[in-house]
Amino acid sequence: MDIILGLQNYGFDIHCLRGNHEETLLESYWQYLEAPDKEYQQLKNEIELREWDDLFEDDFSLKYNHFLTNLPYYFELEDFYLVHAGFNLNSENPFADKYAMVSSRKMNFQGDLWQGKRIVFGHTITSLDAIQNAIAQKSALIPLDNGCYIGLSKTNENQREQYAHLCALNLNTWELFKQSCIDG
Repeated sequence: MDIILGLQNYGFDIHCLRGNHEETLLESYWQYLEAPDKEYQQLKNEIELREWDDLFEDDFSLKYNHFLTNLPYYFELEDFYLVHAGFNLNSENPFADKYAMVSSRKMNFQGDLWQGKRIVFGHTITSLDAIQNAIAQKSALIPLDNGCYIGLSKTNENQREQYAHLCALNLNTWELFKQSCIDG
């Protein structure tokens, strides 16, 4: 977050989205403010900290709480919607279903485009072949989560070509950038 905030302060046009981990961190922080002595096992299980209380130091509320609280659930561009997890396209108002935008694992959509736009999303681990195929076809749904966080230690030899990459898509050129996981 420090790097992103620093780049934004230097005038770089960086847009971030709210996802399930940001949501969990915010919920835990708000719970912490209500009862600082309570343990937050869910968040503790997701991140390992030597000093749990260091996470919620005074500058958290000043520096990070504002940033995280103001993260949008989706970002709209001329030809794309960008969202962390997905939209509940069966809802009367998919933009109101915040849970789907941060935690959905599947979008049901068979059309060419949704509201005239493609949806770029993550959160659901997708093989590199499937990601590349969606990009080559310029599909209505473009997945980008290749499971980078699972790391090399949790993938076998057969999976390493297909998983554990950090992926980014240049929306102007449709060029996929991928970086193999470098952490164990």
